[in-house]
Amino acid sequence: MIVCPCLSANVVVKGTSVGVTSDFDGLYSINVPQGGTTLIFSYIGYKNTEITINGKTTINADLEIDASELDEVVVIGFGTVKKKELTGAVSQVKAEAIKEFVTPDLGSALQGQIAGVNITASSGEPGAQSNIQIRGITSLSGSNTPLFVVDGIPQQGDPRLSPNEIETIDVLKDAASAAVYGTRGAAGVILITTKRGKEGSMKVDLDHTYGIQRLGSGTPIMNTEDQLYFETQQNNYFPEAFSPYPARPEWLNNDNDFTDFVLVDHAESQTYGLNVSGGASGFTYNVVGGYFSADGVLTGSNFKRYNGRATTTYNTDNWKIDASVGYILEDNKRATDNLLTNAIRYRPYFPILDQDSDVFYIEEGNGGVTTPLNTVAQNIKRRDRERTDKINASLSVTRNIAEGLNFTSRIGTNVTNTIRNIFRPKFELIDIATGFSEVDPLKSGVSAEASRLSTFSWDGSLNYKKSFGNHNIDALVSSSFDERNFQSFLSGRNGVVSNAVQVLNGSSQDQTADSGFNYVRKNVGFLGRLQYNYKGKYLLSVLARRDASSKFGKDFRWGTFPSISAAWNVSDEGFWKNLLPTINNFKIRASQGTVGNDSFGDYVFASTVSQERDYIFDENDLNVTLGSAIVQYANPSVKWETSVSNNIGIDLGFFNNKFTLTADYYVTNKEDMLFPIRLLGQQEW
Repeated sequence: MIVCPCLSANVVVKGTSVGVTSDFDGLYSINVPQGGTTLIFSYIGYKNTEITINGKTTINADLEIDASELDEVVVIGFGTVKKKELTGAVSQVKAEAIKEFVTPDLGSALQGQIAGVNITASSGEPGAQSNIQIRGITSLSGSNTPLFVVDGIPQQGDPRLSPNEIETIDVLKDAASAAVYGTRGAAGVILITTKRGKEGSMKVDLDHTYGIQRLGSGTPIMNTEDQLYFETQQNNYFPEAFSPYPARPEWLNNDNDFTDFVLVDHAESQTYGLNVSGGASGFTYNVVGGYFSADGVLTGSNFKRYNGRATTTYNTDNWKIDASVGYILEDNKRATDNLLTNAIRYRPYFPILDQDSDVFYIEEGNGGVTTPLNTVAQNIKRRDRERTDKINASLSVTRNIAEGLNFTSRIGTNVTNTIRNIFRPKFELIDIATGFSEVDPLKSGVSAEASRLSTFSWDGSLNYKKSFGNHNIDALVSSSFDERNFQSFLSGRNGVVSNAVQVLNGSSQDQTADSGFNYVRKNVGFLGRLQYNYKGKYLLSVLARRDASSKFGKDFRWGTFPSISAAWNVSDEGFWKNLLPTINNFKIRASQGTVGNDSFGDYVFASTVSQERDYIFDENDLNVTLGSAIVQYANPSVKWETSVSNNIGIDLGFFNNKFTLTADYYVTNKEDMLFPIRLLGQQEW
């Protein structure tokens, strides 16, 4: 007999395929084959139990509830807590769920895996970043991109990590949870923990994936017969504007489909990953390397990424040191904007494009409308390549000062260098009707862009944990600083001399140079947090963060972001005992928090002046235009865009959280902005 409130528990003879299931009362009967020595009892939500037979004819098994799922650690920013002790709306995704997707984009791998997180594609371009929104739109004037934090180090946008570098992703969704990063937490926070090694012998993992993108049926387009009929009908109504026939009669024999030279069906994508990990007592290491390649569905587009990361951990009784260094190289070849639109306009009776030729044709209708005969050819031959090198490193040192008291100092740096080259080839344009030929230097050219983003961050925190009988407290005080520097340079020339030379010196006229928009951003923050729980049943968390940002004028640079959250583990109460075999986790949560948003333009609080323009310095002059020297007048009163959000949520875990249900209800009020937003009834399941 199986002693647990289980229906259809499994009983298997160890080492064989012989097995039965118990009935509603937990009774079972099994024929043990010769040589069978052990029975294995299992049921979802319970630990497996093995019992030696030893000639017994009646064996009773008492299965123990497996609570390991609730003991898992979740990252909450500047610390971790057990899943059971969470008071805010935090969701976690593990590496196993991410690596199933063949994609270079983290957002695409998270799509559909976290309630309340909406992910949409920004474009169909290979390697394009997804748009990620947590709890919908959070700002009308600023960015709605969440803050990414890798191993405790805040990032500038998506860090573009490969899935094989990631151990877990924790998403802070409600304001009470995100307030720990007050200045930049308005759009939510995505915390990424990279892989760490484990003590033991060296382990080597190698994986490879291969995929094909199939376009499907596509969009039906007209053939030559359809096109001529359409143009004839148009000519009947607008004889002065539409010509019913092509300029060359022999083109009537053509019947081409633009997809043959614009779209790529069955575009390939593939990944290779290598992971080496291991360690001895007190020291572990993990090294990963990866390669991703994807062809785009538009001709000329391709994305490649090479990544590598080395992580080490040194751990003693009083010290813990984590170090990580990562490198990413991306090579992105883009298709021309509007290539598909121009190709759809390419009439089926036009000749097949010779992509190796530098001679294009135009056909001008009676109304002076030039056909896209040459436009598609130019789009296909245009070259747009962007290469990005990203290096990021972090070092975390923790020192145990006394029992329950430790100090952690963490520094991180990121450097991103980007170079983009665009080449518009030289070509000869021939008017079919007149035979006139010209080479317009303004239609060919070379442009180059270079940028460098460097960030440095530091934080130091003092953490104290103590238990007094059934009372448990966790106190944290922390300060942080980060600085970001961006520099860019743009240059270009028209008039390509030879298509064989695709650099700036290969063009001859209209040289331009621009330093682009450069900036320096600085943030300073101070944090205090107190977490309390009684027997793990009643949970309370109180937090306050004080931040300053260089984006604001001197009178409005500081902002305060408090939060409070509480939770009740109902399933820990005595009256819930009989329901534990079915619903082993039932928690009610409530929170209120304030977060800030400084993700708008730089130097809004200051006037900006541009050279080579007419000077108008009178701020009362109503005729200020873009031709003025003062491009923007100062707004010294610009201040924090803050959000106050209330959240009520429940967590249900069925059969030891093998099936989980989370429901959240948010009410958000944004007051410090041009158009106040009040979100009522925003729910997630």
